[in-house]
Amino acid sequence: MSNLNAISLLSRMRQLHMTKDKLDLAEDIENDVAQLYEMTTIYREIMSNILNAYETAVSNNLSFIMKTLTTISLILILPTLVASLYGMNVDLPFQEDPNAFWYVIGISAVCVLGLWAMFRVKRIL
Repeated sequence: MSNLNAISLLSRMRQLHMTKDKLDLAEDIENDVAQLYEMTTIYREIMSNILNAYETAVSNNLSFIMKTLTTISLILILPTLVASLYGMNVDLPFQEDPNAFWYVIGISAVCVLGLWAMFRVKRIL
């Protein structure tokens, strides 16, 4: 923009004593610089729109990935909760049973499968 202003002022200066041909040349250069400025402005807007579209696509993909990771962490939290409850030194059901380990594994597996099925039915996962 500053080049356009400088060139437009160049043709108006009376101290240069420009001939008619030089004035026409300066006017042509001024028009060319104005067109270049408009073209760069248009291309800058196009690039900005393209970058915004790309950022939107990346943000959408990131949102999908975060939703998937949150769902997986929710599925894995229940078995961790059940296992941590049975790992405490307090009286719990099945404590005296020798197959208590398998009961805990079974409860955890049922929880995982139930949540996985629920998320699949709701099309979250």
